Amino acid sequence: SDVETYFDNNPPIVSVSSWILWKEYILAMANSEEDRIDFGERLYQWALQHHDLRDISKLREAALSAL
Repeated sequence: SDVETYFDNNPPIVSVSSWILWKEYILAMANSEEDRIDFGERLYQWALQHHDLRDISKLREAALSAL
């Protein structure tokens, strides 16, 4: 989706402009185990860095204790 908040922190995602391109990308990923593993690992590392609940909880705790 081209929603701005989905692009915060430059996530390793693929954005396509048509369903035809989406279908081609999905088929390419389905046919390449190496690409799926690589993409999945990059996405996992990004999510861990930017959305790990343990880190977010630390930030919340620090913010609340400053009140």
